[in-house]
Amino acid sequence: MAKSIIWYILKKKERTGELRDTKRPRRPQKITVVDDRIIISLVKKNPFTTVGQIRNTIQEVGVSVSTIKRRLE
Repeated sequence: MAKSIIWYILKKKERTGELRDTKRPRRPQKITVVDDRIIISLVKKNPFTTVGQIRNTIQEVGVSVSTIKRRLE
C-alpha cells in the first residue's frame, strides 16, 4: 500500500473519528414508487407495450425511454 493512502487514512481518522466513507448526496429520482407500479401494471396488462407507449402514458413525469428501460430490467 502506498504511503499516501496510509497518510490519508490516518488523517481521516483524526479528522472524523471514523474510517468509513461518508454518504454523498445523490440526485433525487424522477420516478416515484407509484410510477414504478404504474409501469409494471401497464406491462402486466399488455406485455407487448412499447417503452414509447409507456412514456406517453406517464408523460406528466417527464421520464426518458432509457429510464423506463432501466426500471423494467
